[in-house]
Amino acid sequence: MTMYKIFMKIIKKTLPSLLIFVFVFTVLAGINSVLNKQRDDFSEIHLNIGILNKDESKYSKDFENYIKKGNNVTNYTNEEKLSEDLFLNKIGSAIILNKNDFENFINNEKKINAQFAIADNSYVLFQTKVSKYLTIMKAMVKNGNYSYENMENLLSNTSKIHLIKNQNSSADVSIMQFYKFLGYFLMTVVILGAGMVVADFKKINLRCRVSPYKKFNIDIQILLGQVTLVMLSFIPINILNYILHGKEAFTNFFLYNLNSIIFAVPILSLTYLLNSITSNKSLLSAFSTTIPLGLSFISGLFIPMQFLGKTSIFIAKFFPMIYYIES
Repeated sequence: MTMYKIFMKIIKKTLPSLLIFVFVFTVLAGINSVLNKQRDDFSEIHLNIGILNKDESKYSKDFENYIKKGNNVTNYTNEEKLSEDLFLNKIGSAIILNKNDFENFINNEKKINAQFAIADNSYVLFQTKVSKYLTIMKAMVKNGNYSYENMENLLSNTSKIHLIKNQNSSADVSIMQFYKFLGYFLMTVVILGAGMVVADFKKINLRCRVSPYKKFNIDIQILLGQVTLVMLSFIPINILNYILHGKEAFTNFFLYNLNSIIFAVPILSLTYLLNSITSNKSLLSAFSTTIPLGLSFISGLFIPMQFLGKTSIFIAKFFPMIYYIES
């Protein structure tokens, strides 16, 4: 096990660099835990909505009156200003109504679509409100009994809510996000740690040729060292998970870790590919930053999938990150 011991000694040299990424992951996980902490109360949400209404029909005015109830609505006359405020997250959702949009919608000629800010999670509620209103309105118009008063009566029905504390933490957003961010951390650590070590072994390779060691035994011990690195990286991760989430961290503990271990297999293959291309440590260090970061953006980790273009998702499907996040 001489090569295995050498592997672990070289890993110790790269430990300071690896600890930087451990610190970054700890900060991200801590912020995520605070932001996604489960609330024990229920309150009505007032959405920040922008409307640009170019349709002067009765339907569009009734729709605007409906949206204004219980929400903070800003009327726009300029589409560029609306897009700018949406981009800057001054409003969370926006809808642009062009001339005859409602007539075309009723006649099944056009859909009415809303726009959403990337950083605002209220888009689901707004999308539901818009979809609900349009579905009921279209049905009433086709039945010939449309009026805003009738719409208001249907849509103003309230429900009594009994908030039940979630006892099953498998669906907890915080833990799920924790393991999603683990994908970025794991890919960085493996490429940086294992990649650097294998680069060093290339220098030792000439001496190994005249040693009694068979190449097969050397490769097996290097592979064993890489697997050890992956398994050791799970120790601080799971300790951090327990610190942040307590006993809830053990719910689906096996499945989350199994998914991460399976994800580590293609990462090791990718690291082998990078090592076969170059043994330059500076270049490998750059790869360990750019590749995980780039894949995180196009795979739905940092940006929700619904905001990604078809081209980005198509490219992401050639890499394992997107399948890890979806799992």
